[in-house]
This record gives sequence, C-alpha cells and structure tokens, in this order.
Amino acid sequence: MDIEDKHAQVRALLKLAPYFSEPLLGETLAVTREMDECDAQATVLAGLAPHLTETLLREALAAARAIGNWNARAQALAGLAPYLTNVLYTRLYSQPS
Repeated sequence: MDIEDKHAQVRALLKLAPYFSEPLLGETLAVTREMDECDAQATVLAGLAPHLTETLLREALAAARAIGNWNARAQALAGLAPYLTNVLYTRLYSQPS
C-alpha cells in the first residue's frame, strides 16, 4: 500500500473493508502483518473482525497473538473476541501468548 501516513492507511483499510472480497481481505491481513506500528496493526485487526470468514479469523488471531506490545495485542484480541467461533475462542485461551 502506498499511503505513507499510517493513520490514513488504517482509516482507508477500515472504510473499504466491508467491500473487500475474501481474497482481498486475506491480502489486507498480510499487509497488516507487515505494518511496523503495533497500534496500527491492532486497530486494523480489530476493525476487520466483523468482515472476516472463520479461516481469515484464524489468520487474524495468529497475527494478533504475534504483536509484541502487550497493550496492542490485548486491543487486537479484544476486537477479535466477539467474532470468534467457540473453537477459535477456546484456542485463544488454551495457547500461551
């Protein structure tokens, strides 16, 4: 993505997410993993949650768990939690962070 300002990038991704196809949402997750700002990652992961399939939620959960900053990781996980299936929710609490 060519948007330099991280806040503008986050806003753009979240505004467009409802219109993305599943493959494009997958690409958005890949872009999110590459962001160098953990707060931006957390915001995008939480904002994408309502639009993700179960498969993509698994990827988002893995991305959230990989965030190094505990505060940002908690923000991402809190945003994802309402959309997790029982299996994913159990996985969230059964694996160490």
